[in-house]
Amino acid sequence: MYNASRKVLDVPGGNPAVGTLLWQWDKNDTDAQHFSFEDAGDGLVYIRTHCGNLYLTVAVPPPVVTTGGAPALAQAFGIKQDVKYKAGGIVSVNNQQILPCKNGS
Repeated sequence: MYNASRKVLDVPGGNPAVGTLLWQWDKNDTDAQHFSFEDAGDGLVYIRTHCGNLYLTVAVPPPVVTTGGAPALAQAFGIKQDVKYKAGGIVSVNNQQILPCKNGS
């Protein structure tokens, strides 16, 4: 729970879809607000959602290219549930192992 807002991290409506953006919501003790930490090695962890059995990742906005004039509006980063990533490729989709891509294939 974030003390300033008294809100918790939540998967909206318990949506199990890949790419669902997370938000802060009132605490309601549903699976949409339950997460597990999994050891990723080297002191790092994966955070897994319970409603989608997916993993949290940063939703990076697309780059904005300008050709002069007014500066581009700032794009917001977010948190989404997604497949499990490891450097170099995807390692798991809904806990089923996927081999990473090699040589751009």
